[in-house]
Amino acid sequence: ARRRRRIQASIARALLPEDRRGLAAVGALMGGKTSAAAFTAAAASFRSLSFRQIRPGDLASSADSGLHALTRPAKLGEVDAFVSHSWLDDGEAKFEALAAWAESFESEHGRPACVWLDKACINQ
Repeated sequence: ARRRRRIQASIARALLPEDRRGLAAVGALMGGKTSAAAFTAAAASFRSLSFRQIRPGDLASSADSGLHALTRPAKLGEVDAFVSHSWLDDGEAKFEALAAWAESFESEHGRPACVWLDKACINQ
């Protein structure tokens, strides 16, 4: 498997322009779809969440806290931050850091921050 990945990476470097390699990787991860099909599927299911709707307890565990119901469809480019939450992280510390960022963002931009949070935006 390791050798196959090295060979595939070498072929990709030789045949694909640098700006297309990431799309090809996403396509491969999405069941072998072409990069265009993967991009279309990702764009169609892309969602966002106002940071104001996230509570400290939402990041405390992997338990469903109902965040997905608070998300809305979004267009690519509309989200201000991409947040992936590991359950090994200190949820309280992560929330405090994100809250400080969101407060600064709102002061600077005059509107609440809009985030993509994996726990909320991927229907788990």
